[in-house]
Amino acid sequence: MNRSFRRWAALLLGICAIGAVQAPALAAERPQWTEERLIAHAMGGINGNASTNTYEAFLVNYEKGFRLFEVDLILSEDEKLVARHDWLEYTAVFLGQTLPEGKAGSPLTVKEFKSAKIMDKYKPMTFGDILTLLQEYPDITIITDTKETEPALIAKQFTSMVEKAASRDITLLNRIVPELYTPEMVDIVQSIYDFPSVIFSIYQSPMSPEEVVRFVDERDISVVAMPVERATEPFIAALNDLGAVTYVHTTNSAEEVRNLQSIGVHGFYTDFLSKKALDRHVTKLKAEPEMQAEPDSDAIAGDPADSNGTAYAAFGLLGMQIVFLLLLRKYRPTGLHS
Repeated sequence: MNRSFRRWAALLLGICAIGAVQAPALAAERPQWTEERLIAHAMGGINGNASTNTYEAFLVNYEKGFRLFEVDLILSEDEKLVARHDWLEYTAVFLGQTLPEGKAGSPLTVKEFKSAKIMDKYKPMTFGDILTLLQEYPDITIITDTKETEPALIAKQFTSMVEKAASRDITLLNRIVPELYTPEMVDIVQSIYDFPSVIFSIYQSPMSPEEVVRFVDERDISVVAMPVERATEPFIAALNDLGAVTYVHTTNSAEEVRNLQSIGVHGFYTDFLSKKALDRHVTKLKAEPEMQAEPDSDAIAGDPADSNGTAYAAFGLLGMQIVFLLLLRKYRPTGLHS
C-alpha cells in the first residue's frame, strides 16, 4: 500500500473522527444542576399544602430526593428579603397566618414575619435562613423568584442579596440561580453580581416565542422557564435546537409531564410530584422496537441531547468505515489503477 494511499486515508479518517467527537458539544454547556429535572416549587408541598416557602417544606422535600428548590423572595416592610409570594390579604388567609392587627394585606417587618407561623406550625424563612440551608446542605441549588420587574426594586433586591451573602460567604451565591424576567433585568442583575447560571423565565413576559428564541441565542442563555400553557412543540424545538434547557411550571400531573416530555420539555416545577412517582407512572418516549434502549430508572425521561450525541458519533464512525472501504477499492498494493 503506497504512501499516497496512507496520507489520504489518514486525512479523511481524521476528518470523520473530528466530526464524531465534536458533534455533541452543546450538551456539555448545560449547567450541572440541570441534571436534576424536578424543581420543588416554593420549597415543595407539605401535608397537602403548596406555596408555603417554609423550612419544614424544605426538609420534607429534601428527604424525598429533591435538590433544586425554588423560593419566592420579596422585600419586607423594613426592606429585608423574606420567603413569601406577596403581601396580599388573600395570601395570609391561604397560609393560615395570624397577623398583627391592621397588617392583613400589608408588608410585615422581619420580626412580624418570623412570628407569624404558616398554618400555625411551619417556620417562615428569611434570605438569611436560605443562606444557612446552602451552608448546611452543600448539594442543593436555590432558584429565586423575586417577582419584581421595576428596575429600582430589582436593584434593591439583588443588592440586598449580595450584601447578605457577603457577610457569610459570597461563594454561596454561586449555588443560587435567579429567575430573570426581561432582557433589561438580565443586564441589571449581571451588573450587580455575575451569577454563574440564570433562568430566563417568561411567565411575566409579553415576548413572542420568536423574540425569546432570538434573545436566548444572542445572550447565550442556557435555561428557559415558562408556564405550561406557553410550552408549544415548535417553541420547545427551537430552544432545544439552540442547546437551551427548558423547564415548565407548575405541574402536579404525571400525565401532563408525560405529554410535555413528548414535545421535548426537559424539567418541571412541582409541588407534589416525586421522582419515585414519575418512575411509577411516566414511561419514556417509545422508540421503534429495534431502536429502543434499556430504560434508565433514575431519570424522568430520555434526554434528546444525549440521543443526538450518540447519533452523531454513530454517523461519524459509519463515515470512517465507508471512506476506508472506498479507498480499498480504488487502491491496490501494486499502486494506482488507471
